[in-house]
Amino acid sequence: MERAPAAFFIHILAQNMHLILASNIKAGREVRMLKKLVWLMFLVLVTACSVVMGDLSDLIVNPTPVASETPALTEEIPTELPLPTEAVTPEATLVPTLEETLAPTVEPTEAETLAPSLEPTLTSTPTATLEPTPVPPTATPTPLPATATPTATALPFIYAIQADTPLFMQNFVHPTEACNWQGIAGQVFNSAKTPVANLVVKVTGTWQNKPFIGIGVTGMVDGKPYGPGSYEIVLGTTPLSSVDKLTIQVFDERGNPLSAAVPFSTSADCAKNLIVINFVQK
Repeated sequence: MERAPAAFFIHILAQNMHLILASNIKAGREVRMLKKLVWLMFLVLVTACSVVMGDLSDLIVNPTPVASETPALTEEIPTELPLPTEAVTPEATLVPTLEETLAPTVEPTEAETLAPSLEPTLTSTPTATLEPTPVPPTATPTPLPATATPTATALPFIYAIQADTPLFMQNFVHPTEACNWQGIAGQVFNSAKTPVANLVVKVTGTWQNKPFIGIGVTGMVDGKPYGPGSYEIVLGTTPLSSVDKLTIQVFDERGNPLSAAVPFSTSADCAKNLIVINFVQK
């Protein structure tokens, strides 16, 4: 089927050769057409050889004749062909042949590997029997005699309130405050009736319905208005009357009490807003 067009082309050339020659002779181009005629004959010869060689190769490769169908020509073949001005060289068309290679399909097979099952063997291990070791009797501890717990020995109070005190007076030390002041002042004397300095005088209790703590130190009052070695503790700015709601006590520098806590009273009278309390050594 691939070489049918080549044979048909040769047949057409043979039928129209005399027409081509007559047409060119009339035009006065005999020499030129002779060359073209030689070339056409050469092309016809080459084409015929290729057809013969192709048929021989088919007979050698495939000796069994294969029926081929020649397509019917629906169009009429023209009786006259136009004279080509140049030689046309037919080109062979190569049709690739697809070959399908089927690879064999390999189905994997599953292989089961059975691991050998090992059954554990129980081996009994003999255990040693421990016999109790007798424990020697322990000696009974002898209780120690109880020791006496030392008790703190209270120091005797060496100071007491001087006779005829407390003494109520008008505030004469702070004239600017006058009646808007109320406080306690005094001195501490030793057995030689000499004022003692650097002792702590502490007043505690309730004042104006609130807890109160006031501290003074003997010998620390400026100007010594109450005498040498005196102290002063301010209660407030308004004189109030109270009965035994406050106590006063003397301590040394280490905080040891040197006198008993003695209660005292106050007055709301402006002429009695200064309370003088002295201590003397017993």
